[in-house]
Amino acid sequence: MALITILMMLIIIVMLTVTLVSLNSNNLMYSLNYYNRVSALIAAESGVSYTIYALQLDPNWSPDNFEHKTDTGKFTINFKPVDYFSVNNLLRSGDLYEAGYGKEKVYGNTVDLIVSGYVGNAVKRVRVTLGRQTISDAARITGKADIDVGIFDISSVSSSDDKGGYFHSNSDDINAITSDNSSQVNAYGGTISAVGKVNIATYDVSNGTVLKNNAQPKIIPKIDIKSIVNQAALKSDSDVSKMGGGIYIIQKDTDGKYKLFKMYDLNTSISPPDGADIDSSTGVLTFNKDVYFNSDVIFGFKRDSDYGNAKIKLEPAAADKPYPKLYVNGTSQDKSFWVIGKVEGNGSIITSGGSEFIMETSITGQSDPGVALLSEKDIDIKLPASRISSINLSLRGAVLSHGDMNVSVMDPNDQDNPRNALGGILGWDDNWVEQSFNNIQSGDPQSTAWRFPMETILIGPGGVKFDDPNPPPRFKQGNMDFWRIIRSMACR
Repeated sequence: MALITILMMLIIIVMLTVTLVSLNSNNLMYSLNYYNRVSALIAAESGVSYTIYALQLDPNWSPDNFEHKTDTGKFTINFKPVDYFSVNNLLRSGDLYEAGYGKEKVYGNTVDLIVSGYVGNAVKRVRVTLGRQTISDAARITGKADIDVGIFDISSVSSSDDKGGYFHSNSDDINAITSDNSSQVNAYGGTISAVGKVNIATYDVSNGTVLKNNAQPKIIPKIDIKSIVNQAALKSDSDVSKMGGGIYIIQKDTDGKYKLFKMYDLNTSISPPDGADIDSSTGVLTFNKDVYFNSDVIFGFKRDSDYGNAKIKLEPAAADKPYPKLYVNGTSQDKSFWVIGKVEGNGSIITSGGSEFIMETSITGQSDPGVALLSEKDIDIKLPASRISSINLSLRGAVLSHGDMNVSVMDPNDQDNPRNALGGILGWDDNWVEQSFNNIQSGDPQSTAWRFPMETILIGPGGVKFDDPNPPPRFKQGNMDFWRIIRSMACR
């Protein structure tokens, strides 16, 4: 009986031991699988971060098959149409799309990204939509705004149903945004705010416009302008045309056709760079491809009855092509890129120095690099007007300056007056440069309207000033991520 009892107890102990070993083994296996799954998800998420980094360096980054090892596994990204593939549509306009994974539409200015993370036998996939950081509801500046220009309109262009505009200053000054008694500020039911104080004498309160003091600072992305220009110089000629700096004049030749000339040799015309074209009948200089200028550059247009339409125009070569960009590797504080004449179209102007524009400026920016005007130094816009053309400044997109932005009505005695600039060779009629200034001096606030239908203005760290001779104070802004994740979901 004792032997039987001992054997039965041994059998029970062996069964319990086997059960415990099996449970422990299963728990270890479950823990390992759980660890692998979590690690695979972390690997996939790190692939999203890597993609953001790669796109910041090259917005066209889209390798067929990309694999990168992590501490515990790896992640893969495929832009070649395979089982789980990504689509980079960042350089196309918003209305154009491509078919992505699952036949979902991938619209322009976005990246449909699928990252697969692998650790052991575990596979995790993350799908996100990436896009540039945008601030489409507000004009934002880091310095002060002093409005002294007749009518100052702030309106939204993102929706035809809602015209309400938004203007914000990150300055904590007691006069962050100010206007004089003769200026009428219209925001059409929007909001004008500042970290400091808003002191606007007359605004469209009847439309519901609100003035807000002591507001929270708004995000203003940090952009390395010099790096963008330097990277353009390294691109192939097929991607970016190269052109030397200097002074270029667009005028009629002896045959009556508009052509491009270099200053100090106005008897011999030159050919524009690849991707640029001059309309011989109107004098419109159109850029439809990226162009890099290796030093300071000036474009001068005559302005009289024969030269009424001559101007610079930025226009993509086709509807599905990216907006053209002009890169200027300049050093001048105020005139790395100087245009004496109209500038309009769809594209971007990026200069490592300062920029100055005389006459009307109407440019729409695109997501890459996200600006209409981008300047390392000051941006000066001096606006003359004739009896037949009112002042207009329309910059749809971002305007960013690491210096100041100065908007003013041109004084006829200004040294940059086209009547006198470049030795007076442009020969502007006095009416083009004096009519508007005289109207402003007469004290009539309705004589000149300053209209800013802008989706986004980014000015900093110098700030923006309107006829303000004193430089605004600096308001330091921390580093901001220039990208955002629009949508994120796990695929598996």
